[in-house]
Amino acid sequence: MLQFPRLVVVSALLAAPAAAQSVTTNGIAVTPDGSTLLVVNQDNDSVSFVDRMSGTLLAEVPVGVKPRHIAITADGAKAYVTNSRGNVPLDRTFLNFTGFEVFGTVSVIDVAGQAVTKTILEVGVEPHGVVIAPSGQWAAVTGFRSADVTFLDTAADAVMFAYQYPRNMGNPPAGMTSADLDADGDRIADLEYPRGMSLTPDGQKLFVAHTKSPWISVLDIATDATGMAVGASLSSKIHIDVYDNEDTAGNPIRVQTVRSQGDPRWLEDVTLDPSGTIALVPHVLHNAQFDTTFDFGSTPAFANRVYPALTFIDAMNESFEWRNDGSDPSDESSRLQHELSQSNNPTSFVAFGTANRGSGNYRVSLMADSAPVQGTTPVLQVRGAVGGTIGILALGTTELDLPVLDAHLYTLPVVVVPFVCGGAAGAAGAGSVDIPIPVGTAAALAGSEVILQAAALDAGAPYGLAVSNGLKAVLGPDGTQTPDDAFPYRIAQPSRIAFTTSGNGAVLLNRASEDFVIHYNDLSDPSKDVEHYGMWPRRDIPRPEIAGLDDPSRMVGDTPVAMLLIEDPDTPEEDAFLYIANEVSRDLSRLKVDFETCSVTSLGDRIPLVTNDHFTDSQRRGKEIFTDGSRSQTTGNFNNSCEGCHFEGNDDGTVWDRPAGPRSTNQLHGGAFATGYMLWKSGRLNLGETGPMFGGENGGTGVFTDDEQDALTAYHEMVPVPLNPNTHNGHLSALAALGRDLYHGRNDTGLNPTLRHAACNECHPDIDIDAVPPLELMYTKDLIAIMDPALPPTEQDPCVVLAENLIGNAFKDVNSGVNVDLVNNATGDPIPDGIPDVDRNLDGIPDLESYDPLHADLDDGFFRDDINSDLCFIGETNQKFFTRGAAKFGIPTKLGAFSTGPYFHDHAVQSLRSTVDPGSQVWPTLGKLRNTEHDVRGTLVQLDLVSSDVDADIEAILAFIQSL
Repeated sequence: MLQFPRLVVVSALLAAPAAAQSVTTNGIAVTPDGSTLLVVNQDNDSVSFVDRMSGTLLAEVPVGVKPRHIAITADGAKAYVTNSRGNVPLDRTFLNFTGFEVFGTVSVIDVAGQAVTKTILEVGVEPHGVVIAPSGQWAAVTGFRSADVTFLDTAADAVMFAYQYPRNMGNPPAGMTSADLDADGDRIADLEYPRGMSLTPDGQKLFVAHTKSPWISVLDIATDATGMAVGASLSSKIHIDVYDNEDTAGNPIRVQTVRSQGDPRWLEDVTLDPSGTIALVPHVLHNAQFDTTFDFGSTPAFANRVYPALTFIDAMNESFEWRNDGSDPSDESSRLQHELSQSNNPTSFVAFGTANRGSGNYRVSLMADSAPVQGTTPVLQVRGAVGGTIGILALGTTELDLPVLDAHLYTLPVVVVPFVCGGAAGAAGAGSVDIPIPVGTAAALAGSEVILQAAALDAGAPYGLAVSNGLKAVLGPDGTQTPDDAFPYRIAQPSRIAFTTSGNGAVLLNRASEDFVIHYNDLSDPSKDVEHYGMWPRRDIPRPEIAGLDDPSRMVGDTPVAMLLIEDPDTPEEDAFLYIANEVSRDLSRLKVDFETCSVTSLGDRIPLVTNDHFTDSQRRGKEIFTDGSRSQTTGNFNNSCEGCHFEGNDDGTVWDRPAGPRSTNQLHGGAFATGYMLWKSGRLNLGETGPMFGGENGGTGVFTDDEQDALTAYHEMVPVPLNPNTHNGHLSALAALGRDLYHGRNDTGLNPTLRHAACNECHPDIDIDAVPPLELMYTKDLIAIMDPALPPTEQDPCVVLAENLIGNAFKDVNSGVNVDLVNNATGDPIPDGIPDVDRNLDGIPDLESYDPLHADLDDGFFRDDINSDLCFIGETNQKFFTRGAAKFGIPTKLGAFSTGPYFHDHAVQSLRSTVDPGSQVWPTLGKLRNTEHDVRGTLVQLDLVSSDVDADIEAILAFIQSL
C-alpha cells in the first residue's frame, strides 16, 4: 500500500513555507493572513467573503454566470474566479442567442475592495479550474468544453497563450486520426473535457483531470529566466483504467462477478501531495458490462454498477501500474475502493470529541492499533501525557460530549484501568503507554458498544487532569474489519481531496453521500501505511432520512462541492480546520480535524453564504435529490445518485447492458422540452417520473412525494445546454452557415438557391412552422402530443399521449437496432424466431452488428403503473400497456449533440462525422446505417440534397450540427 510522503510540518498559520508546495484547483480560497475565506457560489453567480474567526458573512460579490473555482495571489491583493458560462444565462441556448454572448470569463476581484475590477475574455469555453504558479507571475485556466488550458499574465490580467488538446473525434487535427485521439477505444477523445488540475511545487508540470475519460494529462510548462510561462507541451498521458471491458462495441465480455470494477468516470479533480510526488484522483467506476440476466443471488442492490474509487498516481514517474504487468517496479500506484463483499458495518474504533490541553500545550491522544473484535485483545495507546505520571483508562456505555474533565461523569457500569505513562519522567507530551483491553469480554460490557477515554495527572491541565479524546468501539455483527487498502464504508461520488501541509493527512470529500473520509500516515511509525480511519458524519447503514435544507447543525450540508484545510498553528499535533462549501444548502461547514486520532469536531452551525437565492426552493430541492446519494428513495447503502451517471446533467459516455438491449446514458440539458421524453423508449414524461429506476439494481425505494417529483422536474429545467466550442461565442462560421441552409432547406447564405436539403429538419427541427404560433422545438420532434389545445403540454393526459401511435413522431427506425429480430426467418412472417434479421430494411446491406452484443434489442413495452407516474387503466382493473418496438427509439435532440458522443443507443458510432458519413468510420464498421436517413452519400438523403460535390456538402452539414 502506498505511503504518503513525510515532510516537516509547517507550524505557522499560512506563513510562507520553507519550500514551494503543489497548488490545486479549489472553490474556496483564504487570504494570506488567514483572516478571510472566499467561497464560490456556483448557482448564485457570486463569491462570498467570510470572516474566519467570527464565522460571519462579510460580503457577497457578484461575478459571472456559473462560477466554478477561485485562486488568490500570494500577496492577497487579487482573486481570480472562473465563470463557466461567462455572461450566458442558464436558460439561453443557440435558439435565442442575442449576439452578445461570451462563452466563458475570468473575474478579477480586488480582495481589499471586495469588488470585480476586470473581466478577462478568451479563456476557453466553459472555463473551470484555475491555479496560480508558485512564482505568482502567471495563472492557468482549464477550458472544459474547448479542451484547452489558457495561461494568464497576473500582472497585466491578460491572456498570454493557450495549449489546445486534441478533442473532436469527428475532426482530428492535421496529422492525427481518430485512433490517435482515442487510444483506449472507448470512442471518447482521451484528452477532452479538462477540469481540475494541480501544479507541481516548481511550477514546471501541470496535472490535469479529463472528466469523462480515464486519463490524466501532464503538461510541461516552459518558463523564461524570470519564471514567466512562455509555452506548454504534452509530457505524458496517464491511463488509469484497469477494467477489461472497454464498452459494448469494443469488448463485450459478459461480466458475472459482482465486485467493484468498471471504467473510471467523472474525474472532477486531481490533487498532488505538497511535495508533488503522488497525485490522487477521486472518481467513480462504471461497470457497464454486468450481465443483467445473470442471477447475482444474495447480492441485491449492487448500486446500479457505479462504485466509488480513489486512484493514486506516481507523479514522479507519471505512471499508473496498479494491477498492470508490473513492468515498472518503482511505480507507486494504487487504488482504494469499497468492495461489495465487505461489511457495511465494519468492526472498528471510531474517534470522537476533543481533548483538553495539558502542560506544554500537549494533548493526550487515545488510539487503537487494532479493531475491537469480540474475544480478542486490542491494544490501546495513550500518547502525549507527562512521562512517568499515572492515569486511568475509563470504559463505559454512554457517549458524552467531550472533553469530560471528571472521570466520575461516566454512566455506570464503568471499568477503570490504571496505567503509568512511559517516556522521560516529567517531560510534557512525551509519555505513552500501550494498554491491552479485552473489549467485549467483560461481563458488564459484553455485547455493548463501548466508550473509552483516558485521563492522566497533569498539574498544568484543568482539574489537574489531561483528558483524551474519546473512542467508540463499534462491534460489527461478525467482527468484519475493513482492509487497509479499502474505504471503510460505501460512499457516493468521491469528488475532492485535500492534503495537510505535511502531506501525511488527507480528507476525501464525497459529493453525493455528503460526507468525508480521513486518511493519515502516522509520523512516528515509518513502517506504517496510510490508515483510513472512518467516515464523517458518523453513520449507521442504512442511514435515517436526512434532515432538510434548513437544518444548519448537520456536519456536512447538501451537495458539498469544495473544501479547504488550514492547519492550526497553536497545536503541536497535526490538527487542521476544515471548511466545506455546500452548494445546495448554500452554506459553509466549519470543522476541526485531529489527524492523529482522526476525530472531528464541529465549530458551530454552518455559515449561510447567499443573501438572494437565484433558485426557487423547489429547484433547490430537486438539485438536492438529483445529487444526493444518501436518500433512501434513490439508493441502497449510499450507493449512487442521479449524478453517478448524469453528472451535472451531462451524459457519461457509457453504454449500459440491459436485458432489452444496450442503452447509453442520455443528456439532461435544458429540461424536458430540450431533451424530449425521458429514456430511449420515451417511457417517462419528465425527470420527476424516474423514481422507479432507483429500485431493483440501485436498491432504493424509488418513491417520491408529489413535491419531490415536481422538484426534480423544476431542477431539470435549470440544467443548461452546453456552450459550444465549435463556434466563436455562438457565431457560426461561413461553412456552418451554409450547412444550416442544407440542414433546413433554406437560402440564408445565398448559396443554396434551389433549397437543397438533407431532410435533417424532418426529425430534428428548430421550429414547428405548422403550429400557431410557431413552436420552438429545440431540434427534436420528441414533444408531448397536444390532445387538448386548452391545456399546456405538461397537463396533457399521459395515459393517452404515451401510446405509440400518438407519440410516433418521437420514434424512428433508422436501422440502428442491435441484432433486431422482427420476422420469422424461415417463413418471412412478422413473428420473431430468435434469429436476428440479416437485412431488416431490404437494402442489400447486412444489418448485423460488427460486434457481439450481450443482449440484442427486444420489444420493450411497459405498464404505466408505478407510484411516481399517473396510473393508467383500461376499464376498472386492466392496466394499460404501452408498446415499444425493438427497432424504434426516441429521437434525441441535436442541441448540444457535439458533447454527447459516442452516438446512438449502443455507441456504435464514434462521432458526428460518422453519423452523416458512416463510411468514414473504419471500426466498428457501420454498413447497416448506409442508405438510410443519416448517410449523406446514400440514395435516400440524395433524393433532396442532389449533391454536385457530396464531400463539400458533408463538411458543411457537419460544421453546422457540430455547432448546435
